[in-house]
Amino acid sequence: MKRLEDGTEMLLIGVPMGHRLEISREAVTREAREAARAGQGLNEACPYPFCSEAGKYFRFMHEQEMARMTRKKEQA
Repeated sequence: MKRLEDGTEMLLIGVPMGHRLEISREAVTREAREAARAGQGLNEACPYPFCSEAGKYFRFMHEQEMARMTRKKEQA
């Protein structure tokens, strides 16, 4: 993970043709939570290669949100 001068944490998506593609950790967090709340499975929801930093973090956040929603449903 790389941090920009303003403190934004960036996750690597890949390096196609020598160009680094990165996305902010905040954006991946938002996308993963929204996908989980919409009931999308990981395979259909994750737009990043699963072996990339962004893909691994997306999976982590998606699973965390799914678990949170399950716990909330069980408590209701």
